[in-house]
Amino acid sequence: MSKLYKNIRSLFIKLLTDIFLPFKNQKKYKKHIRKILINASLFTLFKVLYHQKEWDKQTNFKYYLSLVLCVKDEADYILEWIEYYLLQGVEHFYVYNNNGTDNTEELLKPYIDKGIVTWHVYPGKSKQREIYNNALKKYRFETRWMGFIDVDEFIVSPSYIPLSDILKNYEAYNQLSIPFICYGTSGHQHKTNDLVIERFTRHGKVERFCKSIVNPRKTVAADVHLHAVLGKSVDEKFDLLYGSYPQNPTANILRINHYVTKSVEEAMAKLQKGGSSRSAKIYQKSNWFEKANHNEETDDIMAPYIPILKQKLGK
Repeated sequence: MSKLYKNIRSLFIKLLTDIFLPFKNQKKYKKHIRKILINASLFTLFKVLYHQKEWDKQTNFKYYLSLVLCVKDEADYILEWIEYYLLQGVEHFYVYNNNGTDNTEELLKPYIDKGIVTWHVYPGKSKQREIYNNALKKYRFETRWMGFIDVDEFIVSPSYIPLSDILKNYEAYNQLSIPFICYGTSGHQHKTNDLVIERFTRHGKVERFCKSIVNPRKTVAADVHLHAVLGKSVDEKFDLLYGSYPQNPTANILRINHYVTKSVEEAMAKLQKGGSSRSAKIYQKSNWFEKANHNEETDDIMAPYIPILKQKLGK
């Protein structure tokens, strides 16, 4: 790509951001969105903008809520994650195997056969963003809402209202951010066969880091945490997002329990394995475990789901 082309594209993206995205006086927000858009092709930008009126007319969807998942050797955790989100009203999962070699596909075969899971093999290094955008391109018309959630992330409402029902309150917006609450080892040294949501009950405070659920037809380009979306993006309080992350996050309606370390044994295995994308670089930092191991507070918010999932999984 020539320097002249890059400069022209960057200028074009700047103009598009100023014209079509909100918060024109919020430099930090625009910088974040532009960074995402620069990774998208001009064809994608034109296509989304050109078809907006046409796409807005769509009211019938195959699924109301779907999740995109990028996996690498997650056989020990994937079934709990799938069954949990089925309880949350998720109707479909787009699962991309990125360099995994375990039996995840075999475990998911019953869900694939039932049409609950669409399975993709997507090799290569640092492919998470590319995978998300592949799903966005292929499936934006199948689902009313699309979320990009990892296998160690469990969205839960303190009121125990299913996620799909809560999303009905946000249909006037095109992106909903949900904040992390990161869980540490909870004193566990070794891996066991118990549920993840059962083993770990200690965590840190509500964080500004988040994941998002989007209207895929309004989404120009997917990132990891927040995405380049036309129109308004909000947090649970309906506050507009003015930066690259929510400024004053709360977790009264929705939160993401991020079981980032699990036990000490599993955390060390994660360090050795690396992630399916750029997260591998994060895991390899020498102080990653110390920073991620949050155990300051304790709660049992996931307790009602434990017996249900044990029954479904035969544990």
